[in-house]
Amino acid sequence: MKGTGQKELGKTNLGKKYNEKGWDLQNGLTSGTPDPDAAIEWYEKAVECGSTTAMVNLGNIYEDREEFDQAYYWYLEAALADNEQGMFNVANMHFWGWHVPQDYQKAYDYFVKLNELGVKGTYFYLGLYAENGYLDEPDYEKARYCYSKGIEEGDICCPVNLGRMYCLGLGGSVDYEKGFDLYYQGYLMGDVLACANLGYCYETGQGVEKDMGQALLYYKEGAEKGEEHCAEAVKRLLDGDGELPSGKEIDVSCRDKDYLLGNEVTLMDEKGLSEIQEKSSFENFSYRDWCDYYNALNEEKPVEECPFKLNENEKRCYEAELKRLKTERANNPGIPISYDMPKYSWFD
Repeated sequence: MKGTGQKELGKTNLGKKYNEKGWDLQNGLTSGTPDPDAAIEWYEKAVECGSTTAMVNLGNIYEDREEFDQAYYWYLEAALADNEQGMFNVANMHFWGWHVPQDYQKAYDYFVKLNELGVKGTYFYLGLYAENGYLDEPDYEKARYCYSKGIEEGDICCPVNLGRMYCLGLGGSVDYEKGFDLYYQGYLMGDVLACANLGYCYETGQGVEKDMGQALLYYKEGAEKGEEHCAEAVKRLLDGDGELPSGKEIDVSCRDKDYLLGNEVTLMDEKGLSEIQEKSSFENFSYRDWCDYYNALNEEKPVEECPFKLNENEKRCYEAELKRLKTERANNPGIPISYDMPKYSWFD
């Protein structure tokens, strides 16, 4: 007569076999034709035997079918059973607000737990929390630490983010050469966004000798890999007579930081004919409000389409800044590109 331990071991082994059968059917390994419906039946049998991997696989099938409620259900079941992939998937869905309510706290709790378990890829997210202040005030030194640890683990997203922090002096002094080296490291690791940053560095001479030919090469490579900012840069550099314009960095930081502090700033009037003094009242903006603000400017959204509320004074500031940005974009090269989750952002 088998003991309880032997029965449980037998059940676990059976669950593994059922899961393997489901995997075979899901991917058509034996038949050559995927059969997800049949795979679901075997995965469900595996779940009955306690297979948490089968739970994740069920979630994957339902995600592929865009049945996201079912996908989340199975990812969460796996997460509650301490399956690492299940926890990671649930954390990602809540972090991005992807087909579930965005919940930075819930995502953070999972990322911390996964990090403690040694799961790779979590330092990148913990760096984002520290840098962007999703739950607390930004902690740039902690962000640098997390991105550095992520680089040690081989996370391809971390070099560009850490390079950006060096270029902007977040968490320490400005170091363009270090930033350039990190962008290049990200490029070697396969991060296509690094092409945009390297192109910008060569275009403006930031951290490296200015070389418009090299800038164009990196932009072209990024564009060929689908990086939209690189595609825009290639078009911009090759517009007109086909001659590459000289690089010129657009300094947008000073006036934007004055907005943040509620100081007086110099803007053009509505006709663009004379300068006026304007004082903003953005003192109550949170960090995420500023992310939305700059992303809206970057996308050149009309003020009425902005995803945040502005009073009349703030609307005038936004519209004046938008007009200035459009003018500068028409006459000058682009500005740095970096990750600002969940969107790209141009602000510093």
